[in-house]
Amino acid sequence: MSVYCNSLASSPKPYYCHNCVTDQIPFSNLTNKKIQKLFNHVGNEKQNTLTLPFNNNKDTPTEPDICKHYDQSSFTKFIENKRERELFLLHCNVRSLQKKLPNLQQYLSELKSTPDIVAITETRLNHTNNQVSNHNLKGYDFYHRDSHTLAGGVGLYVKNSLTANYRDDMTNSTDDFETIWVEISNNKDKPMVGVVYRHPNSNFLAFQDELFSSLHKLSCCNCPYYILGDFNIDLLKINSNSSVADFKNFTNCYGIHCLINKPTRYTDHSSTLLDNLYTNESRITIHSGICIWDVSDHYPIFCIVPSTKSYRKCKKLYARELS
Repeated sequence: MSVYCNSLASSPKPYYCHNCVTDQIPFSNLTNKKIQKLFNHVGNEKQNTLTLPFNNNKDTPTEPDICKHYDQSSFTKFIENKRERELFLLHCNVRSLQKKLPNLQQYLSELKSTPDIVAITETRLNHTNNQVSNHNLKGYDFYHRDSHTLAGGVGLYVKNSLTANYRDDMTNSTDDFETIWVEISNNKDKPMVGVVYRHPNSNFLAFQDELFSSLHKLSCCNCPYYILGDFNIDLLKINSNSSVADFKNFTNCYGIHCLINKPTRYTDHSSTLLDNLYTNESRITIHSGICIWDVSDHYPIFCIVPSTKSYRKCKKLYARELS
């Protein structure tokens, strides 16, 4: 504090000048643009991307990698190198499970290491076809929440080797959205995994209220959780659509971050980021990506949560020396 500033105080208590105090704050001499460049780890790519608030420094394992696109060959090699893991999650928007189940079975059979949980959106299962549809997947238990309409519907395929507790208190289905949750009790942290489908052009506030209710319950569980699904909210429009910006701010308030930052749905005239994966896990690096597989007009997305044993117990800490 400046002596000159202190002399301006009319009371015995010290007077703190805003400029003097600001000068003592690290990075105070940097502009907003310079600070943004420091944390903007996303490369200059031709396609649209959403800037995630993380860097890709391998010395800091608490920060996730940037997601990438993988064809089947590169995806198989990638997951083969990630055998020390806690969870392997995959999400697919299939646009009719009854029609696309053979494609899903074929795709998984070609992977040397299969997902622990496969989240499905747009199952299109409802009261008219649920009983006659074959939706069994070898090696998995199936939990699902059917749609009130002819579209929508969500499901979770959970490996038989996992002990999954169906959370009926967090599962819901309306004309606007469907959601289903399970708790995995094999893992010491007992992570929660949920899948969400929000119908296009549905009531945005109603969906946000439901998600708020789920996040509030999850915050009381004190456990890691993962939310996969098709939110039908294009995060690439965060700077041009106030509803998208509000949703991003809403998730930030709960300390959850998205792991997908590139388009997941492509058409002849557009590319959108509708499918995503959110988590509150920040202790370890979570590997995420997008699979190039034409199961529908949506690409599948995945994440691999590595075992904490694969990381050093200590990490480098950096501090700025103030003179």
